[in-house]
Amino acid sequence: MKRVSALFVGLVDDAAMFPPGSAEVAEALAAHREYRRSWFAPMVGALVVSDQKLSELGRAVRRTDDLPPPVTEDLEVSVVNTSGANGLVGLAGRLPAGLRLQAVESALRDLDDLAGNASRVVAAAGELDAGVQVFVELPYAPGEAVLLQRGTGQPLFARELDVLAAERGLQVLWLPGHRRAADSWVGATGGPADDVALLRRWVPDVAERDVYVCGPQAWTASVRATLAAAGLPAARLHVETFGW
Repeated sequence: MKRVSALFVGLVDDAAMFPPGSAEVAEALAAHREYRRSWFAPMVGALVVSDQKLSELGRAVRRTDDLPPPVTEDLEVSVVNTSGANGLVGLAGRLPAGLRLQAVESALRDLDDLAGNASRVVAAAGELDAGVQVFVELPYAPGEAVLLQRGTGQPLFARELDVLAAERGLQVLWLPGHRRAADSWVGATGGPADDVALLRRWVPDVAERDVYVCGPQAWTASVRATLAAAGLPAARLHVETFGW
């Protein structure tokens, strides 16, 4: 097996049971175990499963544990919780045999009482083992979330984003091409308008939103400057940078 940099260990969770693949439980389990025996096994994270399919996955694991090659460790799973705070409590120490809980994703659904909903989820998450990661998905109505994706090649996760656009109303704007200038974050297709004018055209209420930016340091610095000029308060900007 090839060595993999620590940076990439557990990088990609296996969400084969979710769109666009939507694999059946047995199919997803078989493929996941093959991945775990491949050269890229260290990069494979947990198998993502809905709480509604946990029991079925547990039965599938037990049916296949004795088949060659032997399985000696519990299957790491990341559970998408669809049952709110009660669902989190139900996961605490009650997973089917053969499964080990690595992470949980729980969505807030009570639009009329988001703060109370969040408080209940946080309290319930305290029942889980300390090593379990908990992610909370904030709700948004169609049109409330906008993704501007920059790149010089093909768009990343195009099929997955199409699903989110169709099912959740995510607005996706692809900005292809190399940066049109050293101090710009916009591609050559942006036209003659400056970066601030373009951003306000694409997202007119950008100064009232929370903005999440991820990219190389120089590019991110340009985005920061544009957002500040567009009137975004610093407290609403969340940035992650990387380099190579």
